Amino acid sequence: MMEFPENFKFGWSQSGFQFEMGGGSPLDQNSDWFKWVHDKENIISGLVSGDLPENGVGYLKNYAFFHQEAKRMGLNAVRVGVEWSRLFPEKGSFNEDVINTYGQILKDLKDKGFHVILNLYHWSMPLWLHDPIMVRKGKFERSGWLMESTLDHFQEFVESSVKSLDDLVDEYVIVNEPNVIWKAGFVLTRMGFPPSYLDFEKAEIVKENLMKACNLAYKSIKGITKKKVGIVYAMADIQGDEEVKEKAKMEEEFSFLDGVNWDWLGVNYYTRIVVEPIGENFTVKRGLGMYAQGYSTSLEGRVVSDNGWEVYPEGIRNVLLESWRRYGKEIYVTENGVSDSKDMIRPWYIVSHLYYVRKAMGEGVPVKGYLHWSLVDNYEWSSGFSQRFGLMGMDFKSRKAWWRPSAYLYKEIATSREIDKRMLNYLNLSDSVE
Repeated sequence: MMEFPENFKFGWSQSGFQFEMGGGSPLDQNSDWFKWVHDKENIISGLVSGDLPENGVGYLKNYAFFHQEAKRMGLNAVRVGVEWSRLFPEKGSFNEDVINTYGQILKDLKDKGFHVILNLYHWSMPLWLHDPIMVRKGKFERSGWLMESTLDHFQEFVESSVKSLDDLVDEYVIVNEPNVIWKAGFVLTRMGFPPSYLDFEKAEIVKENLMKACNLAYKSIKGITKKKVGIVYAMADIQGDEEVKEKAKMEEEFSFLDGVNWDWLGVNYYTRIVVEPIGENFTVKRGLGMYAQGYSTSLEGRVVSDNGWEVYPEGIRNVLLESWRRYGKEIYVTENGVSDSKDMIRPWYIVSHLYYVRKAMGEGVPVKGYLHWSLVDNYEWSSGFSQRFGLMGMDFKSRKAWWRPSAYLYKEIATSREIDKRMLNYLNLSDSVE
C-alpha cells in the first residue's frame, strides 16, 4: 500500500460563479460572466450553452448541506472563493451584507474542522469594470484587465476581503488560473470565454496587468496578515521535442510564474499537451491530451473524458517534479478531476492521479494536499451543465444531489490516508515509493 502523511490534506475546490446561484440563492447579475452567458448572440451562435447559472448548485443558500456531505466524505480541506462583483456591485461600493454571508460560510467550514484556503479571484469581474459584450464589439470603455486602472480596483477588493475575513482563513490564493483569462479570452476564442476577442497583443496586455495585480495583491495581503499566499495555475504535462517543449513551457507557464510573488504553488492538472514545431513557433497535436475532442479514445488508445480530455495520470508527477525543481516551494494540487457523467472513469482517475502524486512526494516534492474538482456537479462556464465533474451528482431540476460511487472511494482513501493493495492491483500499479 501507499500511505500519505498525517498532515496531508484531502479536500475539494470550488468557485463562486459556478456554485453560488440557484435553488433560491441570491443572483449576481453584476458580473461579466452573468451577462456573457445570458447574451442572445452568444447562445444562438453556440458560443455558450444556453444553460443559466440561476438554475445551479445553490451553494449560497445550501452551503451547510454541502459542507456536511464533505465532512461525511472524510475531507478536511477546501479552496473556496469570494465574488468580486458581489462585494463591489458598483464602483467604490462595498457590500457589508455580502461579506457577512461569506463570513458565515467560512465560519461553518471552520466549525466543521476544514482547512480553509480562500481564493480571492476566479475569473468573473464586476460588470462596471468589464462589459465583455461591448469589448467583443470593439468598444473598450469597460475592458477589464486591458485597463491599468483595474489594478487599483483589484487591490481595493483584495484588501477589503482579507481585512474582513482573515480570522476565518488559513491560507490565501490571489488568483485561479490567470493563464486562462488571457488565453481563452483573447486567443482560444472558440472556448466561449469573455470577451472572445481574437487579439494576441491584447492577450499580452492582460497578462502583464495580471502580473502587476498579483504582485500588488501579494504585498497588500502581507501587510495585513502573516498567512501564506499562493498562486494557482493551470498546468499541463507539456510534451514534445526538447526545444519546442521548453519554448512552450516558458510561454505557457514559467513566464508568468517567474514574474510574480507567491509562497506556494497551486497546481491545477487535468491532462497533457503535446506540442509540435510550426515555423519558429509551436502548435498542439490533435487527438492527444487536452485536444482529444471527438475521439472515443486518444491517438495512443487512452481513455477520453466527456469533454474530450485524454486521461494521462502520470503527467501529474512530471508537473509536480518540474515545478519543485524550478521553484523549490510548497505545492498543493488545487484541482484534479474528470468530466464523467456515468462515473465510469472517475474512480480510476482519482486513484491513479493520487498514486502519481504520492510518487512525486517520494521523490522529494513537498505536496501539502490534494483538492478534487469538485464536490458536486456545477456550472461549467460556457459549457453550462453538460460537463459533470462532481463526486456528487446533481439533478438541477429536482434539486436532488447524491454520492457517486467514486465519492465512496475517495472517502476510503481520505479516511485511511492510503491507497491500499486492492486499489493498486486494480490499476496494475506497484506500491513502491522512491
